[in-house]
Amino acid sequence: MSSPPRRRSMLPVLALLVAVVTGGCQTGSPGATATSSESTTAAEATTPVEVDLVGGVLGAHDEKPVDLASQLEYFQGGGSPCEDGTGPWNELVVRPYPVAREHERLETPDSWPICVMGIDSTQDLSIEIQDPDGQVIDRLEVPAAGEPDHYSLGYIFGFSRLAGDPLGDYVIRAVQPQASSQATIEVVAAKDPILVPLHVDESGEFDLSADAQSGSNRLGDTLGFAFGGLPPNTQTQIHVYGRPTDGTSVVTAIDYRTSIMVTSDADGGGTLKVTTSVEDEEGFYGFALEGAGGRYVPINLARE
Repeated sequence: MSSPPRRRSMLPVLALLVAVVTGGCQTGSPGATATSSESTTAAEATTPVEVDLVGGVLGAHDEKPVDLASQLEYFQGGGSPCEDGTGPWNELVVRPYPVAREHERLETPDSWPICVMGIDSTQDLSIEIQDPDGQVIDRLEVPAAGEPDHYSLGYIFGFSRLAGDPLGDYVIRAVQPQASSQATIEVVAAKDPILVPLHVDESGEFDLSADAQSGSNRLGDTLGFAFGGLPPNTQTQIHVYGRPTDGTSVVTAIDYRTSIMVTSDADGGGTLKVTTSVEDEEGFYGFALEGAGGRYVPINLARE
């Protein structure tokens, strides 16, 4: 059993998002574009359920339960969340995604990328997150880049909450010497079953401040998930779908493979860690929580 999910300072977390392209959308990079302080508070963590997929789940072809869909339509989006055609931005703006308005509601568990737009790249940028009690729980310092258009498409970092985290309004504030902006995200408990991806770092631990959207992974990676919106201490299943690919074919549907049994904690949620192997089949997979209304986490697993 691994150690429980953790929140760390933003800088190491943002290593997942590195995309340093001058004149483009920028994300954190260790020791290069940002420094960060340690979080001052952390919610009580849930104990993860570990499932080892090596030689098992990805290659399974179990008999499908009668009341379960034999296939899921496969779709996986792409692109930067900041590039939605609503710019250009002539002033500093903090925009929660996927819905970029002033006041947002995030149902736990979930993980959102946050876009800071309209940055003056010649000046330092400071970002902080306050919890519902007004305590600063994360702070990120981004040094001036020099080139005027270095952050022309924005700067992205992650905001994640789990079932059982404090509920209420979280304030995300960005400050430059001559400008400031903030956004408020209302965090509420999910009322319906939900499954979302979590980032697993190189040491095999959950990294809850990363922007862990579903996407492409390499065979051999450890996949992380958080689930919530369930009654307390309830057993349920996560259904696994998949279809191998030769790397060139287009997959539009994935087939039922097997199911993983999990149990919610006292807050109606939990976390799941699954390990893939380089010997598994590359292809497209989906993880669907029982009762989630057809929503699932799509993942493309490739050998390279």
